[in-house]
Amino acid sequence: PKSLLFHSSKRRICLHEAELAVFPTHSFTEHFRVPEIKSRTSGDELAAGLKSAPGKLYAVKADISKEEDIIAAFDWIKKNLGGVDILVNNAGLGTTETLSNIGDASWRVLDVNVKGLCISTREALKSMKERGVNDGHIIHINSVLGHSLPSTMPVSIYHASKYAVTVLTEGLRRELVQLGSKTKITSVSPGLVETEIADALGPEIKERIYANNPCLQAKDIADAVIYTLGTPPHVQRRGGENHAQHSMATGYFVKRCFPWRRGGENHSQYSMATDPFVERRSFFNDMERWSGKVALVTGASSGIGAAIVEELVKHGLKVVGLARRVEKVEELEAVLKNAPGKLYAVKADVAKEEEILAAFDWIKKNLGGVDILINNAGVGTADALINTGNGSWQVLDVNVKGLCIFTREALKSMKERGVNDGHIIHINSVLGHSLPTGGNVSMYHASKHAVTVLTEGLRRELVQLGSKIKVTSVSPGVVVTEFMNLYGEERKNRLYTENPTLQSKDIADAVVYTLGTPPHVQELEAGLKNAPGKLYALKADASKEEDILAAFDWIKKNLGGVHILINNAGVGTAETLSSVSDISWRVLELNVKGLSIFTREALKSMKERGVNDGHIIHINSVLGHWLPGGRPVTMYHTSKHIVTVLTEGLRRELVQIGSKTKVTSISPGLTVTEFANAYGPEIKKFLYEENAVLQAKDIADAVIYTLGTPPHVQKLAAGLKSAPGKLYAVKADVTKEEEILAAFA
Repeated sequence: PKSLLFHSSKRRICLHEAELAVFPTHSFTEHFRVPEIKSRTSGDELAAGLKSAPGKLYAVKADISKEEDIIAAFDWIKKNLGGVDILVNNAGLGTTETLSNIGDASWRVLDVNVKGLCISTREALKSMKERGVNDGHIIHINSVLGHSLPSTMPVSIYHASKYAVTVLTEGLRRELVQLGSKTKITSVSPGLVETEIADALGPEIKERIYANNPCLQAKDIADAVIYTLGTPPHVQRRGGENHAQHSMATGYFVKRCFPWRRGGENHSQYSMATDPFVERRSFFNDMERWSGKVALVTGASSGIGAAIVEELVKHGLKVVGLARRVEKVEELEAVLKNAPGKLYAVKADVAKEEEILAAFDWIKKNLGGVDILINNAGVGTADALINTGNGSWQVLDVNVKGLCIFTREALKSMKERGVNDGHIIHINSVLGHSLPTGGNVSMYHASKHAVTVLTEGLRRELVQLGSKIKVTSVSPGVVVTEFMNLYGEERKNRLYTENPTLQSKDIADAVVYTLGTPPHVQELEAGLKNAPGKLYALKADASKEEDILAAFDWIKKNLGGVHILINNAGVGTAETLSSVSDISWRVLELNVKGLSIFTREALKSMKERGVNDGHIIHINSVLGHWLPGGRPVTMYHTSKHIVTVLTEGLRRELVQIGSKTKVTSISPGLTVTEFANAYGPEIKKFLYEENAVLQAKDIADAVIYTLGTPPHVQKLAAGLKSAPGKLYAVKADVTKEEEILAAFA
């Protein structure tokens, strides 16, 4: 007898002369939010019913969405049965959740249908390898929806997950061939199957579905599995390839191939016919390079300054917290004593040059010098301009003169030690860029406009000197701090009531983000300074929902909302499908889940403001439509096939609700970016020489072209969907020969 691992007791398959381990999972009906069906036969009851069969059934409990449960199950099998010879990946979930309102139910589908399947496959292969089993069999219970989308039904993450299974099947097949393994991999793709799951839809809908569609029984799928397992070894070999395809006219098919679906069919899509191997990646905030460096923060006793100090110390920096009320900094020093970095409290009045110089002397003697300067100290005044006096002069002394002296001394400290990559950050204000409508203007406003000019002036000087030291202005709006007390209780409360407010921690986060940006970010900002538009840099990890939501909150408060979304962030992996781990899960989190959350929030933003002509663009890949011959398939390829499905699914949803918002998938081939450096000079050179390559500017041009198409372009593509022929949209200026030649190519 052989050992066979079968997920989920819901679909019943009687397997003769085999030992069967059953993994009952959470009911499929949970994701349709209906009660658990009480009459379902349990694993133990099924085992009792099969007690006289030649083989033996073992019931094992595991949640397929939890890696620890899967590994524990394989441990049990190893201890009690030796290992697995056959794996049937049957467990699966669905959801009716729309793509425009995606959430936890959809993430659960990915966890079970894709991640769980991959982990089970990995562990089964490991079990076979440990025991020298070279003729095992892995069967994925897929779906016809993993090969084509229904023409009228809504598309959900379930469809995307089944497209992923199709890619994973083919990818694993290629890996096994490359390893010389005779272990088979098969995808069984049923159509509509009569099971208790349909009860969740109610008797009327269930009856209509069964009446209007050819249906299969669970036994039919079991027969397909038995047939597949019973085929002789040579069946998998065909035409020099290692694959099996078995089609039956009853509504399901067993196969491991997939169609290439392209954009002119259902949505506007700009494809570039080159073959990428190097994938994009996104750059996340990196504070590690500052660990152990010295940062000086002025005005560190409370509010924004104290929050910045706390964050920098937590990131491992040596932080000098400078303030007149030094006892407050000393209290914070005690609180942070166990943090990775260290806080030093130094007393100084920012309005007095001699005290500033004394502080820098102390830093030089005790810490060597300054690598980062945060000019946070600032004061305000309610003095009218027609009645300026000492309050206004104090503002200039602290906000302008003091800032300039600190900056001068910090640059001197960096120069003395050969530091050419330091960072100076001025805590400015939105009032340093525009004046409030109808409100009084004071010396505070003037001082902040001065800071804006000083930031740009210093930037130009540093560029002229060839220095890589950065200078940044961070301009918050209304922040809840004791600073607002100077306006009096009544005006302070009115400001808080009538304006969106920030917390000190928000500004500290902005500082951390700024410090963590790579060196080329400043070059980008500088290069766009005189452009008609404006660039706003926001920190967010696109794999973390809370970061995405915070980014949209910032946009709402500061810019009103989003009209256009470009989902460009993406990561790749060279991890094999037979050895998937956290790196592959990271690809799914960013390329699929992150993209979906960004899309949902962008649509929500548009809806709130009555925007009905927005545009969402997914930077996809040619690998989201077909697989390159002779190359390994990874989770990256899977994620891009999912993006293709999500694009079409969202397009259908938008059409159904009468929205004129466009959704477009742009699928580049190999693009020349610094990501290729990861492969080393030799492989990079080979890739660029053996393939037609694109530049990043080419993709940007495709985005601009797509955004510039008139509204009727999407209508044209949709209007021709059912036509006998097919429309392909290709960009070209017919007055330019090179573009005509490119179109013919």
